[in-house]
Amino acid sequence: MSQAEQFPADVHAPPEWVREVDGRTTGPAHWKDGSYGNDAAPSWILVDDAGTVHAQAFYYTSTNAERFDQRFGDAPYVALSILRDEEITESCTMTPDDFVATVTTASVLVAESPVETLLSILRRTDSVLWDRPPGPGRQAD
Repeated sequence: MSQAEQFPADVHAPPEWVREVDGRTTGPAHWKDGSYGNDAAPSWILVDDAGTVHAQAFYYTSTNAERFDQRFGDAPYVALSILRDEEITESCTMTPDDFVATVTTASVLVAESPVETLLSILRRTDSVLWDRPPGPGRQAD
């Protein structure tokens, strides 16, 4: 089910934001529509050719009733979950612009691991708000 069919228009990410994210690569994976009928907001997944999902990002508008992060007030934000072996191991929230900057930077880096590529960028972004930070052994030096 597409996001346009699943969600009311007032909770959609702006089309220009979607164009900046959809199809971008991170190592051997790419971002695509990840909404499949049971999510609280339009989402994108970072998936590789084998079908492994490495991350999921949710775009929350000011009118989305499922917003859980009050730190952004009425401003839109993106909630990002990093997955390893189908389990969320790290999660954070950020502005939509910071998310676009992250995926844009990740798309030009040459790396084998989509997760480590994303985490290396996010660790250096001061405006990222960690809900579940990178665990021991995965911290940046």
